[in-house]
Amino acid sequence: MRIFNKAAALFLLHVERFHQQAYQGEIFRRNRHQELCRLEEELQDAVYLFASSAMTLVDQSRALSKKITISGYSARISADFEKNGSHKFIQELRNDVVHITLHKPNWHISTEKDGTRITKFLLYPHQLARAEKYNLYAKNYLQKNPNGINLGALFAEYQTLVNGFQEWLQKAISSVVGTEISDYLRCRLYVNRLGARPAWNLILCQVVAGAKNPYNYLDQFLTEKEMVEVLALPHQSAAQVDLIIRIIDEYGACDDELRSLVYKAFNIHEEKMLEP
Repeated sequence: MRIFNKAAALFLLHVERFHQQAYQGEIFRRNRHQELCRLEEELQDAVYLFASSAMTLVDQSRALSKKITISGYSARISADFEKNGSHKFIQELRNDVVHITLHKPNWHISTEKDGTRITKFLLYPHQLARAEKYNLYAKNYLQKNPNGINLGALFAEYQTLVNGFQEWLQKAISSVVGTEISDYLRCRLYVNRLGARPAWNLILCQVVAGAKNPYNYLDQFLTEKEMVEVLALPHQSAAQVDLIIRIIDEYGACDDELRSLVYKAFNIHEEKMLEP
């Protein structure tokens, strides 16, 4: 999903970049030819990633549906994808770009009656060497777009469809095996906690034994924003050290014994430990 949505965003971003530079009249200059070629290659890359990741999602969802029974899965697939021409076309496009060739960009620049400027990245049916072998629904989709397929509009529409389906699927999975997933995550957290505790114990014992100043190493563990938050509290106070623990201890490994060792490493005196 991350790669799929990133590819869609990148494609639309590249189209917008071309749109801005085309109307400024700069991108077509001879001295910008290499830049234009790079932009077109980036568009091809985005198409490749979008179509490939879209079909990977199909395969992964199908594999998941064989492991657990999801109520309404078949009906949802049938309604959203089975006879959907845009989906079938993207499936065929994936086969094109993975196994045959990357398609050359075709820019279509126009101005609406109200003066709005529009840039489209089109694929024409005659470019698609495998078109005769396409799925029936993909062929019908091509027939409905004889003047070219606007990939920007297609990708935006398909992204909305896929994200809607994946959101539904995640909820459906949670309703079926949510308890098992939660139990697995709980067990994983427990194992990580057990592993982190002796590791931190070893590090802190070395700090104490070597009389090292732990403040000298905070920037290796905290972000700049976290450093500002920590340093805003009274220096060497229990509140400050407790905040450091809360930030760093992602697994909840710090028990009372380990916390005492942390206080010792930060040289927190007993009276400071009693501060509210």
